[in-house]
Parts: sequence; structure tokens; C-alpha cells
Amino acid sequence: MKLNARIMGLALCAVTVGAIGQITSTVTTSSQIRSTQVGQMASVRIEVFTNSSIYLTNTAGATVYLLDGLEQLEEELSQGLPTNEAAAEPVARERLRKMGAAELQRRAANASEGIARAGQYGIDRVPAIVFNGQSIVYGVTDIAQAKSAYLNAVLRAQPSK
Repeated sequence: MKLNARIMGLALCAVTVGAIGQITSTVTTSSQIRSTQVGQMASVRIEVFTNSSIYLTNTAGATVYLLDGLEQLEEELSQGLPTNEAAAEPVARERLRKMGAAELQRRAANASEGIARAGQYGIDRVPAIVFNGQSIVYGVTDIAQAKSAYLNAVLRAQPSK
């Protein structure tokens, strides 16, 4: 399943996770966003799916998943290792020791969780920004700009009083 969204046109993809973990989606315009989302504006959960070659700005408060994190970790640990296995082993062990088990686990978990969540949301390209597990915006690297556009779309969707 592929979802599409445009930030400036504000065609947002509403994503709903079914009771058994299946994803259903509908492409909606900003005027179709449900009013129940306005109550969530004060506390917007933001997940960002990206790779190490994309520069993001204003990521404070967002969970950022590096989808190529496992490859980056492997590359970092194996860079310049001797071709002789016996000589490479102590070098690799030292690199792992310097990195520390906690950092290794954190980076591996981030990439693994990001890949799993991206699959659940049906994300097919990066960067992708998911708001409250319901709306996806593709192609924006300034998280504050994407959040502002999302919140404006939610506000515009509210019925006039």
C-alpha cells in the first residue's frame, strides 16, 4: 500500500491502524480532517522517518528514525578493518568497546523500530513525517514547518461558528 501527501497542497494521508494491526488509509484534503484532531494539537506526536544522507532541522520533540541506521552502524564498525580475520578481530572488538553496549543497542533499536513502524504506516520514501499516527507528510526536512502546516490544515478543517 502506498500513501502520498503534499505539504503545501496539504493533501494529507489519514492512516488508521486496525484492531489487528492492519493499516487502512484514505487520502484526504485539509477540509476533510476530522475535528477530533484539534484536541490533539497541544500534544502532537511526531515521528520522522529518514536516512543518514538527509539533513533535518527543528527536530526537537520528534522521534527520528534513521532507516539506514543498521547499514551505517555496520559501515562505521567495519571501516578500514584489516582483510586478515585474525588481525581484524581485535580492532573490531576495540571499536565495539569504545562505542559501548548501550549506544550500540540504542542505534540498532532505533533503526529496527523505524523500519517496522515505516512498514506499518506504508511509508515508501523519505523523509516522511507522521503526525499522531494518522497523517503523513513527505519531502519536508524542516519539522517545525511540517508541524505548522499540519496544525494549520487541522484548524482550517474546523467548521465555522
